[in-house]
Amino acid sequence: QVLFADFTKKGVNGAYTHLSNVPIRSMSVSNKYLHCDDIGFAKKAARITIQSWRSAAAILKELNIPVWFVLQPTATFKPGEYKLDHIRNSQKQAIVNEASNYRSYYSVLKSEFFLSCEKFGDCLNFIDLSELFFGAEEYLFIDTCHISPNGNKLISDAFLSRIRKNGI
Repeated sequence: QVLFADFTKKGVNGAYTHLSNVPIRSMSVSNKYLHCDDIGFAKKAARITIQSWRSAAAILKELNIPVWFVLQPTATFKPGEYKLDHIRNSQKQAIVNEASNYRSYYSVLKSEFFLSCEKFGDCLNFIDLSELFFGAEEYLFIDTCHISPNGNKLISDAFLSRIRKNGI
């Protein structure tokens, strides 16, 4: 079955309400994703991420370019903390499918990073913005991980504040 959108049914903020009419809290997991809800897989994924970060940091440091490791907000990390009902149903389903993976992955990623950061002297270069939008009263995500202009402003303000605070 193919769904063709009727782009004449715009609702609040120009959203096509018939494509986003299912409340996210009524959705359940329909497709397992990444398997990072398994702690073993989460550790492997986190270690790969950190290895990639460290490789990029080594190159950038040689060029005297400052490096930060930023854990960004994503709708898939604790989706109950955000207003998400405006997002397309298919995106909401992806958020529900991925939520348990991101809870595990983000937790393990932070732990694994801090196990090695003293060795590399970059503990202050980790900026955790994963909970920045918790409890916000406005729509800050446009899909699973892309952020609205207001969300980008909040991120840039938090990022700048952290950099100034640590003198980096």
